[in-house]
Amino acid sequence: MKKHIFMAYVVMSLIGLLVVSGFSYWSQSTKASVAMQLIEAAEATEASITDIEHRTSLRLASLSTAKEFLSLGHEWSGILGIPSARAVTAEGEQLIYQTEGKVGQTKLQIRLIGVPEPHNISIYLVISLEGKRIHAQDIERAYEKVVDKTKSRGLIPQFSTCIRGIYNDTLSDGWQEARINKVFALLQAQEVERLQDESVTSISGYTTQWKPYIITNDQKMNVQVATHVDSLNQLTRITLGTPIITAEY
Repeated sequence: MKKHIFMAYVVMSLIGLLVVSGFSYWSQSTKASVAMQLIEAAEATEASITDIEHRTSLRLASLSTAKEFLSLGHEWSGILGIPSARAVTAEGEQLIYQTEGKVGQTKLQIRLIGVPEPHNISIYLVISLEGKRIHAQDIERAYEKVVDKTKSRGLIPQFSTCIRGIYNDTLSDGWQEARINKVFALLQAQEVERLQDESVTSISGYTTQWKPYIITNDQKMNVQVATHVDSLNQLTRITLGTPIITAEY
């Protein structure tokens, strides 16, 4: 079965390049309502929502040494209230500091990435919050806390949101498209582009309901919905993302 994978670090890099000035900051109340709008639109098509994820990638000030990198990791662990990692690991030439903890019922993970340059180490911070649909309100509260903490450090987080769910049947291409079209209608979104094969239907679009957007092929885009037939488990998966999906679907 053909798989379409949008790796988070690649997508976040693209967002950084394509993002427009209107995407500078999503307020806490707006972001929460966007997540719930996605959930409610999907559930209106009889999808059972299972998982919710918020993710952001931030460029931090450069450092000089691996020791400073580890100290910065400990600092951010403390800021976000999760356990510190004991050591820095390596992925190729990159330095990695990774740790996670729980904020209520929400899993909070940070990943600090150090990219060696000729005279310093460029630093990137990826923060993700994940949880189940049943804990949606808890996830939003955790999200708000993270936004407050990052803002207090003089940073402006640009979060993406990913919602996952299932239909308890293997839907044909036509039924997949019909479910996505209903989501788009509820979100008052217009189609921008699509990808479709024997098992996957993915449609991206733009809605004026939300101010933030990215530019793709000279068009505004801020929502993506994809369905994927899982024949092995006899069901169809649905993934919704804003401004785009940043995970496998």
